[in-house]
Amino acid sequence: MRDGDWTVAPDGSERWINAKDANGNVLFERTVPITQLDKNVFTYRVFPNAGDTSVYYDIVHTKTNHAEPGTDGRGPGANGHQGGNGKYHFNNGNAH
Repeated sequence: MRDGDWTVAPDGSERWINAKDANGNVLFERTVPITQLDKNVFTYRVFPNAGDTSVYYDIVHTKTNHAEPGTDGRGPGANGHQGGNGKYHFNNGNAH
């Protein structure tokens, strides 16, 4: 996945995402439940088989201060700081 669009429900209960390839074509679209959403952790649950909720993967995003991959050390958190706005950079895969 190179890009995409996503939203979080106003009550924080679920996340909708559509992932796109480098040409902007939609690869997949899904809505997933959010299990934790606070200033330190963003976790959502993915079910490989939508008909079987007994098997799932929790995708956990935590705040970090490392450079964003592919930025050659120039991304948010480079050199031990959190960027110009003083907030942590969340590596959520969609930093647009």
